Amino acid sequence: MAVVDNPKIYFWAHLFGSVSFIAPVTSLFYLHRGLVYSDFFIMLIGIVVSMFVFEVPTGAFADRYGHKASFIVGELIKVLTTILFIFAFNPYVFYTAAVLIGLAITFYSGADETFIYESLKETKQEKKMSSVWSKTISGGHIAALITTVIGAVIAKDLLEWQFVVLLVSGLVFQMIKIIFLTHLTPPNHLQKLHKKSPFYHIKQGLTVLKKKPFLISILMSETLVLIPLHVFNFFDQVFFVNVGLAVALIGVVYAVNSILSFFVQQNLEYFENKLSRKTIVMGTGVATFLAFLAASLTKNIFLALAVFFVLKLCNQMRYPVISQIKNEHIPSGSRATTLSLLSMIDSFFDVIVFTSLGFISNNGLNYVFLGSALVVFIGLLFPVRLKSR
Repeated sequence: MAVVDNPKIYFWAHLFGSVSFIAPVTSLFYLHRGLVYSDFFIMLIGIVVSMFVFEVPTGAFADRYGHKASFIVGELIKVLTTILFIFAFNPYVFYTAAVLIGLAITFYSGADETFIYESLKETKQEKKMSSVWSKTISGGHIAALITTVIGAVIAKDLLEWQFVVLLVSGLVFQMIKIIFLTHLTPPNHLQKLHKKSPFYHIKQGLTVLKKKPFLISILMSETLVLIPLHVFNFFDQVFFVNVGLAVALIGVVYAVNSILSFFVQQNLEYFENKLSRKTIVMGTGVATFLAFLAASLTKNIFLALAVFFVLKLCNQMRYPVISQIKNEHIPSGSRATTLSLLSMIDSFFDVIVFTSLGFISNNGLNYVFLGSALVVFIGLLFPVRLKSR
């Protein structure tokens, strides 16, 4: 295999790693095992605190030992997390699993974007990062198209054995992902830098942020819109049930979203040619704000579906575009560590937002969505700076 094959290999690794039969009923699984809404937020806080603690060490790990090793370690932790969920009947076991999820995420955070960007840079195609990265991660929607429908149908009665079958099935595909990850090829120009100590990479990352403080503004624009989307992902199933959508149909909705998301990510270059990157970032941000406002007020099933698709599709467009903008401002070498430093700041705000929304969560979902709209609005106030050509 060659460096040029990395996006293709990672596409398939991401596709198999995205197979999650439990995804369309995750929140309902938590409720079935005895959790309440406030526990959802404790888990979210556990994830982001874990990310805050481990972001920089795992980013330095990726820059020192290679992104490939980072991905494999992260995926093995995900396997352990799934096993814990199978046997989790106590809230504290779920909290422990949440901490491990956060740790696993940090082994990918920054490293995945960096790996693809540096692979493209080796073949002088880094200017195509947003469209290539968008296509690379689009594989997850192919997996979701099939598995969400199957998962929702299998778990239609919300019985214990049904949830266990979904979790065990997911383990098989996590192992397949690890096999694909072993076939990735590290970019040659990073080999010397991988020999540097982790402290070197941390120092370099801090230097980049000191010289380019506007990266913090880009981060705030990204993270304050993204955090509420994470919240929505935890509650969308409950949201649908509350407006009268049958559990089995949730999988169908997820499948339709997968088709639309795959189309958007495969054709992001078309949208970038029609709209400027700043327009995409601002437009998706405003649409996200309005969608959360609508979610806080509606009891109508059709408006609820519209809210769901707007939030999901805006995220599919916004995420790779901001990823391109960030990576263009960051030099090679300690890119993963620099992105991890930014993610650590992101995790700090995650804790604040999740804790605040957690306090009001038991008052009803409408309060959660209204609070989310306020967070998105604040994020829209931060400017995004493009790299001058």
